[in-house]
Amino acid sequence: MAALALSLGLPLSVGTLHPPPAQIKDDPCRHRLSRVRLEHAPYSFSPPQSAWEDSPLVERQRLLWPLVRQISEDEGVDPLLVMALVQVESRFDPWAISEKGAAGLMQITPLTSLELGLDNPLHPEANLRAGIRYLADLRETFSDETLVLAAYNAGPRRVQEAGGVVPEIGQTKDFVIQVQALKGEFRQRFRAITRREPGKRANATQPPG
Repeated sequence: MAALALSLGLPLSVGTLHPPPAQIKDDPCRHRLSRVRLEHAPYSFSPPQSAWEDSPLVERQRLLWPLVRQISEDEGVDPLLVMALVQVESRFDPWAISEKGAAGLMQITPLTSLELGLDNPLHPEANLRAGIRYLADLRETFSDETLVLAAYNAGPRRVQEAGGVVPEIGQTKDFVIQVQALKGEFRQRFRAITRREPGKRANATQPPG
């Protein structure tokens, strides 16, 4: 169904691209997840629910872009990749919950939330910080962006079991293709991103329009 939707140009429903979770005892990234654990501190970004209800998709994207960019640059992750991933996972709906229980902007599963110390996956900033830190951690195991996305969707163990390639899971293949295609679209909507120099905050970047 996911492949058919993609071929017809139809949006995928939240949770469509999530295969069943792998057993965490065999997860090759599990030994490093303690480094990803979130600090329990007040969050600076907490828009009212009225800011999201019935808002056009582009407005939700504009609202989240500064935060996505800040956290992504802090973690050494491409913010355009994160924007594309959020688009595929939740269409920028912070209260999205899939049938399998994946929650929030980056559709983090209950098991991953537990490992990351994410106690409120429906909080926009908390969800982004956890998801982006998890992406950064996956990149230390899988240097290739395609494999990072595959591991995010199917689980690191499945990627390693497949021999370091995208697993033969239709949902995962669709997920990788769609995120990478959307990343290119987002790149066309943003000005060139100024990389942050050591010890300096990057200049503001034009939001998508």
